[in-house]
Amino acid sequence: MEISAGSVVVFSALTLHGSGINTTDKPRRALNIAYSQSTISHEAHESSGKSHAHVDFIVGGKLTEKAAALRT
Repeated sequence: MEISAGSVVVFSALTLHGSGINTTDKPRRALNIAYSQSTISHEAHESSGKSHAHVDFIVGGKLTEKAAALRT
């Protein structure tokens, strides 16, 4: 979808979305608001042995390989 500068778009957290490279000299701003009924650390989830369908994007301050693969 193409939108005008200054417009706002709202996505579900379940929707894969992104945008192209910012080719202007002005910063592109984003606001990410999320709600979770409970929290669990990455380490606690991994050690639980339960499977999950989400992709961890950043672990230990670094982009994960799976997240990087989504960018290509």
